[in-house]
Amino acid sequence: MLNNGQLQQPYLGVRYISLTNDLAKEFNLKVNRGAYVTSGNNQSAVVAGSPADRAGIKDHDVITQVNNIKIDDRTSLTSALSRFKVGDQVNLTINRLGKTLHIKVSLGNAPQQ
Repeated sequence: MLNNGQLQQPYLGVRYISLTNDLAKEFNLKVNRGAYVTSGNNQSAVVAGSPADRAGIKDHDVITQVNNIKIDDRTSLTSALSRFKVGDQVNLTINRLGKTLHIKVSLGNAPQQ
């Protein structure tokens, strides 16, 4: 969406990999679909100061839903978030160490590259 000539893209601020059965087994996770929040390439899993950071999302969380949109092999986290606007508040369903959490987060605007 354009706002004052600037592209606005909903932003959570996590680095993740989309889970498959094999990856879920490899990481010993209780769920086998979702966005596995993880660090890599010397970058932290949760971007400091991002909406995800402010909401308390942690490394190794698995985001399984955004509102009622399931994160699976057909819908990535990025795809689910693209259905919302900057500033929207969404409810994330997260699996953390086998426990289900519900975290509300207000989406930010993706930083310009």
